Amino acid sequence: VLPELAEYERTVTTVANSYLGPQVSKYLNNLQKSLEGKTKHLRILRSDGGLSSVALASRFPVTLALSGPAGGVTGVVSAVANQTEYKNLITLDMGGTSTDVALIQDGIPRVRRETEVGDLIIKSPSVDVRTVGAGGGSLASVPAVTKALRVGPESAGAVPGPAAYGKGGVQATVTDANVVLGYLPEYLLGGSFKLDVAASKAAVQKIADDLGVGLYEAAEGIVKIANETMYGALRMVSVERGLDPRDFSLVAFGGAGPLHANAVGKLIGAYPVIVPPSPGVLCAWGDATTLLRHEVTMTWIRVLTSDVETSTIVEEYDALVKRAGEVMTKEQGVPAEQQVYKYQADLRYAGQAITLTADLEREDLIAGGVAYMKDSFEAAHEKLFTYRLPSDVELINLRVVAEEVRPPITTQVLAKAAVPTPPSDAISGTTTLVYEGVHHEGCTIWDRSKLLQGHEIHGPCVVTEMDSNTLVLPGFVAKVDHVGNILIFEDDQEAASAAAAKGSSSSGADKIVVDIFENALGNARNEMDTLVTRASMSPGIREQQDEFNVIAEPGGKMLAGQFGSFIGSFLQNWTGTIEDGDIFLTNDPYSVAGAISHLADWLVLMPIFAAGKLIAWTANFGHMSDDGGEVPGSLPCTANSIYEEGIQIPVVKLASRGVMNDELLRVIHRNIRIPEWNKADLAALIASCTLAGRRMKELYARFGDATYFAAIDELLRRNKKAIANIIENTIPEHPVYMEDWLDDDGSGVGPWKLACTMSKKPDGKLLFDFSGTYPQSPSSINYYLSENMFKMFIGIYLITVFDPNNVVNDGFHEASDFSPSSTYFLLRHFHLPSHCQSQLVETYIPEGSLLKPVRPAAVSCRTHALGRVMDLINGLLGQKAPEFMNAGGFSDSPHFFYSGWREDGTWYQLYQIAFGGIPARPIGDGMDGHSLWPGMRSVSNEFLELYYPLRIETYDT
Repeated sequence: VLPELAEYERTVTTVANSYLGPQVSKYLNNLQKSLEGKTKHLRILRSDGGLSSVALASRFPVTLALSGPAGGVTGVVSAVANQTEYKNLITLDMGGTSTDVALIQDGIPRVRRETEVGDLIIKSPSVDVRTVGAGGGSLASVPAVTKALRVGPESAGAVPGPAAYGKGGVQATVTDANVVLGYLPEYLLGGSFKLDVAASKAAVQKIADDLGVGLYEAAEGIVKIANETMYGALRMVSVERGLDPRDFSLVAFGGAGPLHANAVGKLIGAYPVIVPPSPGVLCAWGDATTLLRHEVTMTWIRVLTSDVETSTIVEEYDALVKRAGEVMTKEQGVPAEQQVYKYQADLRYAGQAITLTADLEREDLIAGGVAYMKDSFEAAHEKLFTYRLPSDVELINLRVVAEEVRPPITTQVLAKAAVPTPPSDAISGTTTLVYEGVHHEGCTIWDRSKLLQGHEIHGPCVVTEMDSNTLVLPGFVAKVDHVGNILIFEDDQEAASAAAAKGSSSSGADKIVVDIFENALGNARNEMDTLVTRASMSPGIREQQDEFNVIAEPGGKMLAGQFGSFIGSFLQNWTGTIEDGDIFLTNDPYSVAGAISHLADWLVLMPIFAAGKLIAWTANFGHMSDDGGEVPGSLPCTANSIYEEGIQIPVVKLASRGVMNDELLRVIHRNIRIPEWNKADLAALIASCTLAGRRMKELYARFGDATYFAAIDELLRRNKKAIANIIENTIPEHPVYMEDWLDDDGSGVGPWKLACTMSKKPDGKLLFDFSGTYPQSPSSINYYLSENMFKMFIGIYLITVFDPNNVVNDGFHEASDFSPSSTYFLLRHFHLPSHCQSQLVETYIPEGSLLKPVRPAAVSCRTHALGRVMDLINGLLGQKAPEFMNAGGFSDSPHFFYSGWREDGTWYQLYQIAFGGIPARPIGDGMDGHSLWPGMRSVSNEFLELYYPLRIETYDT
């Protein structure tokens, strides 16, 4: 089923295939019998957009898992890429519960090698479709604690559906918002279905009342947040892959896609926005016009050096061609002369876990050999991650995809219009459209069936048809092409007027803008995570996801991230200049007040400037597999000082004004056992910060200076208000005490107590007093607990119970104080948040204790105390509030190290976290996950056996 490296993925795929086999085979055979005499062939759509015979589909049902979304993408290829000049396309398939997006380049859909089905990852090729919970039925809500507008992922479903459908739905949905704004005609399905406009208005009015805004403002907010969610998904399939969406056209289909297409196209800058004919049933068109396909793969691991013979690679490919061709001929019924073959290779830098698939040409492979394969991979890596590495390139898999030659398909050409303006009988009615707060009365509703080639219609207007409706916004023009596609372009004159009007509008940030801004921050943070975990080499980062990122405002307050801001502590200690193009690096806990807590964590900080003004900070730290020191892995249990734990990097400029300090890096890497891994991990951290910096610059340009900073202020203020509300209503008035213990310090001395008392002060603030915690240990179990980090722990526990979609920020605790003489105030331009100055959470940690050791105390094995701090939080918050109570035992962080010298004299070293635990709650499950940090995965056994001199007989914990 899957003759490829990686035992877990191979096993899951094989089991899933076996599980599906009997049922799929029975269904397909019954279907084939029922069609006897009615059709000559029965072909089954695969997840990769190809077709399969009944026999092959029955044998490999796992290849059908995501065939539904693939049909729409193949429909776009047939209806647009093969019929028009537009070959580079981004697809937007919006239905009732979700939106699927994909990318087509040079007329060929992007295919990924993994398919996510529920909680399982199946190694089966599928069109690279990304799904987000934004559909016509997505529910709008306003959590009481944050008063923020949320849209999806929960859906009204088919029953009761949107309020507009008149089936008992009372909660506002995206469809209801579109009805309120006049974007949907009152009658759908050719006039056979009447919408309940009054019910939609009543549902959206409830959202408006909760937000404290008007009906139409709330409706526009719902639509805009749904659009922002789709915008984030479109970026995943374009920008995250190193592609500029402005080089593509957006194709919208599905029942709801054309309604949002113009607005989403405007966000991403992909023109023209294309709406094919009958967009609601385009998936069926794709199913009917795609081709028979089969692929064969083999794992063939080689380091690409001059020792690898090109002729050997070609011979292996020839063998794969023979196998694929036989299947196509004998089981698919495609003669050999009607088959074409594509050559692919999965490659990676030695030490990486992910592979990138390179498309190869046979002639170029024969001429260029190994160098051609290597360059194809490195070009793809640079495009995706922005950099190349000096590491060896490994060939992992060879693949051949066989496909039948495409037969000619004739599409009906529309008659040409005599004049650009459609006739009056093409007018179906009129509506009042609300856009950007302006009511546009008397807008035309056009009947698409009466539009001809060459017709042009100017927005604002609606084009209606049996299965969908297309909205054309003010400032845009829609043109009908020769096969009936609607092509939406910017109308230069109107767009200029709209831009001028936007520029003269209010400079503040309304509630809806703030919610959109928050959504965009969450998208940017997710992009950082994706890049780092895909490109890094250390298992601690790659599988255990021990990397934590931050996007902060200029004063250092975290706007999005996990552990609270590292930047405030940095700013308090940095005495040098801060300029555009600077990159800062440190791994020293004592240099940043515990913002990172041991030397294995390398922290990258990057100031983000726009037009000479500091507008944001981005930062990311990751756990390196080695940092030098007395033991491989740099986590010595017996260390008595930080000097034994590895190289200490105080806060330094790794780059100054864009120029990298290569000499500094040479010194650092000289002290590390596996410098090639650190180089790769550091490059990934820098690339993620750079990526997030670009996103912040885009937000700054999109919203303008005043609105950008007003949105930041409101996000911080809103978070603070929400936390204050939770503290007031859920935290008991009397003090609560909790203690926990470490059995010993790794050398038989113990136990060690960690203690904390939580009390609510008369002014409503929470005080966490760690008096009673034992003094610092002479061993390495000390944990320098960053006060900002601890406050963020508290904030996350408090707010995510009541609003899990909230993007947590630092707004609820006090900003760092900067004196007028500090570097920060010497910057030419700066912004200081104007939110409340007082903090809601205060801490007292005795100096010289386990949680605030004095330098040079050892801290490498601090994770044991970190787990106990988590249990302290559970116990303190949960004693009187069961929403916060978890079962005892936040587990530990058992590290597995394996190192030594190979027979050839090279050094090998492994570090990974073996297991952990997230306890359950009395009212339900604990946090999602089964380990200390919920994102943890195991390192593939076959990966370990490939790179290390060991054989694994049993793997358990």
